Amino acid sequence: MRPAAGGMRRHLFTLLAGLDRRRFAPTLFAPADFPAADCPSDVPHIPLAISARTRPLADLHAIRQLAQHLRQNFDIVHAHGLRGALIGVLAARQAGLPALFTAHNLISRPSLLQRFFLALVGRDAAAVIAVSEAVAAMLCAAGIPRAKIAVIPNGIALGPFDVQTDAEAVRAAFGVPPTAPLVLAIGRLSPEKGFDVLLEAFRQMQLRMPEARLILAGSGPEEAALWNQAVRGGIDQTGTVIFAGQQAEVAPLLQAADVVAIPSRQEGQGIVALEAMAARRPVVASRVGGLVETVIEGETGLLVPPQDAAALAEALLALLSNPAQRQQMGEAGRVRVTQEYTAERMVQRIEAVYAGLVHRTREPEGTSLSG
Repeated sequence: MRPAAGGMRRHLFTLLAGLDRRRFAPTLFAPADFPAADCPSDVPHIPLAISARTRPLADLHAIRQLAQHLRQNFDIVHAHGLRGALIGVLAARQAGLPALFTAHNLISRPSLLQRFFLALVGRDAAAVIAVSEAVAAMLCAAGIPRAKIAVIPNGIALGPFDVQTDAEAVRAAFGVPPTAPLVLAIGRLSPEKGFDVLLEAFRQMQLRMPEARLILAGSGPEEAALWNQAVRGGIDQTGTVIFAGQQAEVAPLLQAADVVAIPSRQEGQGIVALEAMAARRPVVASRVGGLVETVIEGETGLLVPPQDAAALAEALLALLSNPAQRQQMGEAGRVRVTQEYTAERMVQRIEAVYAGLVHRTREPEGTSLSG
């Protein structure tokens, strides 16, 4: 697993925790500083030097190192992300093992180098998992045969969202009044997430709903720029925008919010949308990528054009002004995530892909998960 944050990491740990140990014995190959606390205690973690950026010599060394490990006692290699796929699939080829990789992210305009890497690993991979039809279409456009691709959306554990939270206490911890309309956004503070668009939308909202509050939960390279934008817009000076930082548990915040905003410029699927639905909260999201498949317009939330602050503001105001609609959409979202996006469903479908790649000759099978 390469250095990663957000949805890819949550997906990986959900998969590792859910795999049937009677059939699969997973091992995680990841950088030494990968957060071991989040990994199931029975999953060995073997350090592998994978940097955040492409470094040809270092990557070749990582491929050789991983291939040596794989020759010992493994049957399948499952890589995550494009760089993880490049290293994992090529190492598996050297070790003579079948490999698959999961594509989590949507690249709206892949560069020539990215298209080359996708075609390369797509050629050598025995199977490819896409987290949405939008990601599958991107992979096909890069030259990967559709017959190799299985669309398996992310799934989440519902248990944390069934624990009742004292919403008023959660709000108080962030300085939010008990009755204030509260918008919540969760994610990595990076350009593709569109939080700059959300801040502008919230500035426009404030002119008509000055009592509203916005919590941004997350960290990332755009944090300082977003803070400066809030200062310039004058919306941070009354405590109406709260930068909450990285949160270990998102369920309490979701249950304390009224609406969840996902203003992404691009999105492979959108685990935050699943978590919002699990918490019975309506979603206002950009009409991009896998979000179009996850959020049902008018049923579990509202979809708006990407980078359209005015449309985002109008959609948020509409839901904040209509408690009955929020409740109806929240309940519909919970039904949808229960039927389509549980961790159990996701893990079972991935296990079926594993089963199709190898003939089981011993129990349990060694499954390497790298990315």
